[in-house]
Amino acid sequence: LIVLIFMADWRTTVTVSIIMRLAVLFALRGMRIKGMSANRLSMGAIDFGIIVDGAVVMVEGLFVALDKRATEVGMEKINKLAKLGLFKTTGTEMGKSIFFSKIIILTCLIPIFAFQKVEGKMFSPLAYTLGFALLGALLFTLTFVPALSSILLRKNVTEKHNPVVLFF
Repeated sequence: LIVLIFMADWRTTVTVSIIMRLAVLFALRGMRIKGMSANRLSMGAIDFGIIVDGAVVMVEGLFVALDKRATEVGMEKINKLAKLGLFKTTGTEMGKSIFFSKIIILTCLIPIFAFQKVEGKMFSPLAYTLGFALLGALLFTLTFVPALSSILLRKNVTEKHNPVVLFF
């Protein structure tokens, strides 16, 4: 939550906060399909920092790339096709890193699925919930975030330095 406060622009904060909600909805839908209940233990597994990190990286990367391009040629000279091309190349570059970082986190859940008896009944809902939320966050980060950023980041894109962040 603190990261969202110090992001460069309100539009980036909106995009990332939408991803949080969509990832939780995806996790709830996956749990429903799996026939699991949403109890405190399973829902407590959702760590929003792990869920939104990919979206934060993607949005900030797109924001910085657009700001850099706008500084070079001017925001008014960037047409819609050029901006979409910039988002496509930047999103593809960043998407690979985000994809593999989420896959690494998901592979860490594999040993939990191997638990049996009491441990399995206790911790497998936790692993399924976190896994579903991570998959949802990954899916929406790679598809929804670039699309929403292309709509929200239309004009007045300038990177500002936050004095609080500079102090720390």
